[in-house]
Amino acid sequence: MFSIDSTTQKVLKRYPHRAADIAQSFDEKQVRSKIWLTHHLQQVLAKKLKDSQIDRVIIVGGWYGHMLIPAVRELLGDITILFYESDEEAIDICKHHYFPDDKNIKYKHQDATEVEFSGNKKMIICTSCEHMKPLNVKSGIVLLQSNNYVSIEEHTNSVESLDEFKSQ
Repeated sequence: MFSIDSTTQKVLKRYPHRAADIAQSFDEKQVRSKIWLTHHLQQVLAKKLKDSQIDRVIIVGGWYGHMLIPAVRELLGDITILFYESDEEAIDICKHHYFPDDKNIKYKHQDATEVEFSGNKKMIICTSCEHMKPLNVKSGIVLLQSNNYVSIEEHTNSVESLDEFKSQ
């Protein structure tokens, strides 16, 4: 049997106009992509990195954060997270409902494509590259996801191949 967690129930009651968007954030494809990212991040951490080498995680376009933040925390512990999101109401939902007491998440209501990211001890994660211009990353550990699903109007930067994605 399926049930909605109590936090999401409260969010849906408080933000009924966001119900479809919140439901979409739990879509099977969203879940699978976060599981895939987590699996590959575990492999990278086990083979090439030590947890102490990463001092900050930057999540770009994190939407509501309810899947990605717990996955990062499970792998890296209580690390500082900078959470960039251009949707102010999504930040409000993330900050005040999903992670209300988490002092190690700093929220930035900002277009992250206008920020230069650098620092070898920083991990930059964006699982929504299809929604934005390419990020300006000078250095760091970078985990990016995009897709080729062009029929959604908000997908302004979908790519047709891995090579096209890499060239960005």
